[in-house]
Amino acid sequence: MNPRSPPGKGEGLAASGALARSRRAAPPSRNAGKYLSPNPLQRWLLRCFFDTVGDLCATRWPGPGASVLDVGCGEGFALVGLHDSLPGARWHAVDLSPDAVRGARFGHPDAAVGRASGQHLPFSSGAFDAVLCLEVLEHVPFPLQALVELARVARGFVVLSVPNQPLFALANLVRGKNLSFWGEDPEHLHAWWSYQFLQMVGQVFDLEDVRHPFPWTVVVGRQK
Repeated sequence: MNPRSPPGKGEGLAASGALARSRRAAPPSRNAGKYLSPNPLQRWLLRCFFDTVGDLCATRWPGPGASVLDVGCGEGFALVGLHDSLPGARWHAVDLSPDAVRGARFGHPDAAVGRASGQHLPFSSGAFDAVLCLEVLEHVPFPLQALVELARVARGFVVLSVPNQPLFALANLVRGKNLSFWGEDPEHLHAWWSYQFLQMVGQVFDLEDVRHPFPWTVVVGRQK
C-alpha cells in the first residue's frame, strides 16, 4: 500500500489513489459518502479526527513490521488516513459488508482484508500490536461482547471511537442532516454520551488516553 501522502493525516482523502480504486470496486455507501464528501466542513472534521487518532497511535507504535488490525474497516479509509502514523505496518482488516471488503481489497492490495464480525474475530489471542475500531461500535448489536473480542486479539494498544452525544446529533442538525431523526443517524444502534462510553470501555480496558475531536470520543486502552 502506497497511497499519496495527504497534507495533514486526514486531508485529501478523496484524491488518494487507493480510495479512488476502492470507490470503483464497490458500490457507493453511506460510509464512503462521509469520507469522500467535498463539503469543506466535513473534510475539516475528518482531518481533525484522523490527526487525533494518528497522534495517539504514533506515540505508541512499536515500529516497522508491527501488526495492526482495523475492525469494521469499511472501504479502507483508516488505512489511508493513518498511513503516516503507523509506518511499516502489516495491515489486517475485517468488515461484515462484502462490498466494503471488495473495495478495501482492491484499494489496498498489500493489506490482508477479510469478512468477519467484530463480535467473532477469526484470529488468535494476542495476535496484533495494535487494534483499531473506529466508528463501528455504535452499529454493533452487542458492543460489550465486541470489546471483549478486541481485547482478546490485542497484545498492544486498542483505539476506539464513537460519536459523542449530543454533539454528534447537534452537528447533524446544523448541517441539515437526519432532520427527521433529530440529528441521529438511523443506522446507529447506540448513542453514547462520552462518560457512558468510557464507563463501558472501562469494564474491559485500562484507559490510557481520551480525546474529544468534535464530534467524537476517542479512547486508547489496553487489556486489563
